[in-house]
Amino acid sequence: MPATDGSRAIRQLVRWYGTHKRDLPWRDINDAYFIFVSEIMLQQTQVDRVIPKFKTWVKRFPTWNALADAKTPDLLAAWAGLGYNNRALRLRDAARQVMRDGVPTDEDGWKRLPGVGTYTAAALAEFANHRYAVVIDTNVRRVAGRAFLGIVHPQPTHDSRIRRSLLTNIPRRGRHWDIPQAFMDLGASICLPMPSCATCPLKTTCLAAPKFLSGKVMRRTRTTTTEYRHAGKKHPDRIYRGRILTLIRERGPTRLSAIGPNVDTTFDAVRDNAWLETMVHRLIKDGILTMKKGGHVSLTETQTAVFARSESDERRGNLTEILRPDRSHRRIKVRLLRRGTPRNDGIQYMKTPRVTGVSSTCVAFR
Repeated sequence: MPATDGSRAIRQLVRWYGTHKRDLPWRDINDAYFIFVSEIMLQQTQVDRVIPKFKTWVKRFPTWNALADAKTPDLLAAWAGLGYNNRALRLRDAARQVMRDGVPTDEDGWKRLPGVGTYTAAALAEFANHRYAVVIDTNVRRVAGRAFLGIVHPQPTHDSRIRRSLLTNIPRRGRHWDIPQAFMDLGASICLPMPSCATCPLKTTCLAAPKFLSGKVMRRTRTTTTEYRHAGKKHPDRIYRGRILTLIRERGPTRLSAIGPNVDTTFDAVRDNAWLETMVHRLIKDGILTMKKGGHVSLTETQTAVFARSESDERRGNLTEILRPDRSHRRIKVRLLRRGTPRNDGIQYMKTPRVTGVSSTCVAFR
């Protein structure tokens, strides 16, 4: 698209956004914390599900400091329903880092926080700092790829070209941070996978519009990531993991044998025990749950070290030590420990019961 047409498309988009933008609680505010929380919540979660949770969250944890001091049970209770609970823990880790180092002021600074990747860092630089950055999410990719490049179904493989087109056409002056939001809103309402080009504000400048209006564009077959679903179960595993956390949060330490029937009405101890154990041990590895003596499972509040023994490591007689990150660690540390290595690091170790289909696990507390 010639530069003049690209500039005209941006002007059309901004005019449309002025009267059609979504009313979202994290927009038009000058609070980096609120914007940061919204961006983490929006990772892998739809906007309509995030809105009520965001409002509840910022009432419960209104500042970086309040979040940094949050207890894990309170954190997970406020996060319940959003899924991927380790995001809540990363949010707190990030808040603690901000309290220590200050609020980031640019894209590189945001990237140093736990849970912040390339897209989120760019979005935070634009929306929280008003620093020019190229923001490409699914909706921006779709709208910009069609309008500027004429690609009817843009894919992540096109992102380098889309990035160049955005750099060429989005001005660095004025309220440039509104433009990515405008792309997102258009992609969420009109420029859908099969767009409504007749009502689109960019229909006279979009290079892909004539292709769609001709009626010759085929609907693209969606490729989605398949979530694991245990045989005979109604929901994917992430739903049952959420139920496990809710149960333990409400009841406190719970015996492993009592969890299954309380999270799944069709639970069968013979058929489903290994499946349940796998989910619990995944939550232990994430640093969310811990196994206490006697087989009771509870939420963890302390720094945890999880020793996960894979089948290959077991044959070699090794243990893999995975240290959960705390305020002084940004990344999980992993090291192999030879069986029988003396322990002189002040950590006490206890072994969980052996379960069928799951490698034995040791949990340690400082």
